[in-house]
Amino acid sequence: MSTRQSIDQQTPVSQFTIWVGLLGAAGAWALHLVYSYSLVPAACTAGMGPLMYLGIPVFLLLAGGAGYLSWRVYEASQGPDGEPSDDEIEAMKRLRFMALSGLVMSAFFFMVIIAQSVPIIVQDPCEAAGSIRI
Repeated sequence: MSTRQSIDQQTPVSQFTIWVGLLGAAGAWALHLVYSYSLVPAACTAGMGPLMYLGIPVFLLLAGGAGYLSWRVYEASQGPDGEPSDDEIEAMKRLRFMALSGLVMSAFFFMVIIAQSVPIIVQDPCEAAGSIRI
């Protein structure tokens, strides 16, 4: 059995989980940005301004979910039982680095989404976009 196979068997996380944990919060922020800016003209002319508030908790949950996945990867990367080989130690270090990076990025983008949401909450976007007509 190769070292790569033994490492994969000892860590019950998939590559997809690792990458979603690392990049998911950044994707949630980007989607929140697009959602917020693209929805203003359509929602204001249709009289559905409160629809813009719906995106805030949705994208915060997505960013928080990415952080949760990173935490799960970090917990799973505690290392195998017994004496690991040098290759296994290096793989665990990489996995822990990606998990910690995902946690930091998730926390950062969670705060960015909150900061981006403050103007939506404080100031009525439809009032500010009064001159925008489709």
